[in-house]
Amino acid sequence: MALKLVISEPTVNDMLDIRAYIEPRSPQGALSTMRRLANAMRKLSTKPYLGHARPDVLDPDLLVYRVGSYVIVYLTDAQSVTILRVIHGARDFTKIKWT
Repeated sequence: MALKLVISEPTVNDMLDIRAYIEPRSPQGALSTMRRLANAMRKLSTKPYLGHARPDVLDPDLLVYRVGSYVIVYLTDAQSVTILRVIHGARDFTKIKWT
């Protein structure tokens, strides 16, 4: 059974930024990336422990799941999976505010 999937406002903004960055170069690439990220989020709601801890994400409760060049950062509990951010994997994760 799927857990409730909660998408944070920063995640919505991240997704819009990702699309805006990719779309002028490749409209189809932007659509494909958005679909892959959305599918991965749905997958995490059914298999919340696919992700793992990451040493440069200083909060030990946060999990990460890579989708291509991007990393979904999320929390999970018995009822829900909360997507906190979607970040390019090359970014410095120690400088990102998660909550």
